[in-house]
Amino acid sequence: MKTLLLQSVVFCGSLLASQIHAASPASVPIGEFAPVKKFTLKVKSVTSTQGPIGVFPTRTAPVPAGLPDFHKGQSVTFTIGPKGQLTGPAFSINFLADTGAADIYSQEHISPIAGSPNSYTATVIRNGDKPTSASLTFQKYRLKGTKEVQNFVEYELQ
Repeated sequence: MKTLLLQSVVFCGSLLASQIHAASPASVPIGEFAPVKKFTLKVKSVTSTQGPIGVFPTRTAPVPAGLPDFHKGQSVTFTIGPKGQLTGPAFSINFLADTGAADIYSQEHISPIAGSPNSYTATVIRNGDKPTSASLTFQKYRLKGTKEVQNFVEYELQ
């Protein structure tokens, strides 16, 4: 009986410890950045192009609705999410890899147009754990009138 009671107490204690651990914020770095790390970079260049699907877009176009619309000189604050994702105003991109000098982020969303993937990618260059620059690329497929078009929006930040 005493053995059963002791086993029950140990079991309940381990359950409680696992619940406390699960509820606490992640502190293990994913890539070089720990979750909830915040940093700010300034937009150095913006390129937004549009063209027909199947051809790399070269015509300058406004940033389409639904994609982040940053302007040259704007400061953008990023946060590393609890699963390592890079989040910023109006976007979140999953962590993909740590290359040693940079963290790479990538995510695809299936577009309703022919099942084409809208892709979001980012590279954050760092010196140790200090971000020094970033490149963000957003690719979006959409209908413009009755035509299917693709947009590429690229940002360079420092």
